[in-house]
Amino acid sequence: MVNSLSGIKPRKTNLVDRRDLDVMDYKKIIKKKAKGYYFRIDVGQNGKRKQKSFGPYRNFTEAKNDLILIKSEVLSGEYFNPSNTGFESFINKWFDTVYSIDGNTPATVKSRRDFVDAHLIPYFGPMEISKINVETIREFFQFTKENGRKVKSKKDKEREENGEKIERKPLSNAYLKQMYHLMNAAFKEAVKWELIKRNPMEFIDPPKVKDNKNKISKAWTKEELNIFLEAASVEKILVQTVTLVITGTRRGEALGLRWKDIDLEEGIITINGTLTYSEEQKLYYKPNTKSEASDNREIPIPQFLIDILKKHKQAEYNKTTQLLGKKFSEDCYVFTNDGGDFYRLDTLTKKFRRVVETLPVKNITLHGLRHTFSTLMMKLGVNAKVVKDLLGHSRVQVTLDFYSHTDMEDKRKSVEKLGEFLNA
Repeated sequence: MVNSLSGIKPRKTNLVDRRDLDVMDYKKIIKKKAKGYYFRIDVGQNGKRKQKSFGPYRNFTEAKNDLILIKSEVLSGEYFNPSNTGFESFINKWFDTVYSIDGNTPATVKSRRDFVDAHLIPYFGPMEISKINVETIREFFQFTKENGRKVKSKKDKEREENGEKIERKPLSNAYLKQMYHLMNAAFKEAVKWELIKRNPMEFIDPPKVKDNKNKISKAWTKEELNIFLEAASVEKILVQTVTLVITGTRRGEALGLRWKDIDLEEGIITINGTLTYSEEQKLYYKPNTKSEASDNREIPIPQFLIDILKKHKQAEYNKTTQLLGKKFSEDCYVFTNDGGDFYRLDTLTKKFRRVVETLPVKNITLHGLRHTFSTLMMKLGVNAKVVKDLLGHSRVQVTLDFYSHTDMEDKRKSVEKLGEFLNA
């Protein structure tokens, strides 16, 4: 039986000696008060005394039934005293004392903090963490999927603040899966802190995401790449994007390059660090990259890119010394804005999108240039180990899983070769 006033649910327990329950004087233990029936008993275990009150119950019988169940659990050693800690208090403490110092990058910490502030606290904040169950979490994911996407435009935000309902696009399963893993980690810690008995996330499957390993669909063909490069000069991002697609570097790695990282005589670029965002969303140079395998990797570059970079270096020298009146050195960034500071990550992304939207090519992201580099390399028959080293992957299997898929053209050629062999 469920107590509709307190939300207490029946507990399944092992059998205990009925004599321990029969000696209880229920009429003395159960008290009737203004809001219903209550009782207070010792729930301590292993010789430790701990009193706890329960109620209100609608009638004496409900209170007695629950008293028997709880006492049975205590006597059998199965009783768990759930915490009344609020979810908001817990999630903030866990995030600040565990997650944010657990080796995650500032950018990751910032994005996960957004999950907490934008979704978890508004939904679960007032609830006690022990009252959050499987059903509650499933309802949360359904609600968040349908209503969770943030309103981005200033005009829509103002309309929403004025009470107007703004239609929001549903969140992707990939986004929800990240949220699932964050919640799972948090509830696991809550179990360790003895705030809850079981992690409710164990009974919920993560949102299903379509196979994301085949990066070919996120890359350009040679023809599409050429169409883009012809138009890239319109937004003045030709040098940046050529560098990205010829080196296979990540956006932050390329924009974090300094002239001392490029040997134009030998034709080698060394990746020593990356531009990234701090928790305060400030862009800064970090003297290491995404992983140990990515750090200090050397990437040879072809002559035509050497020529482009030499011309670009002269233009940067002229801008720095003549227009800005500053000193130019090998410590200067390769790609800079009009003020001579490093080129912002989001600026390059926005300009890239503007160009792509005007062209008859597949709509890929800026990171798709890295996928384009990889898929073209594999198509040319370059050894997977070489591609792995150029990309900075930790294992060659990662490279093979991502980029060894064949496209329809390759499949057709293989089948035609078999046909020719059999008909010879």
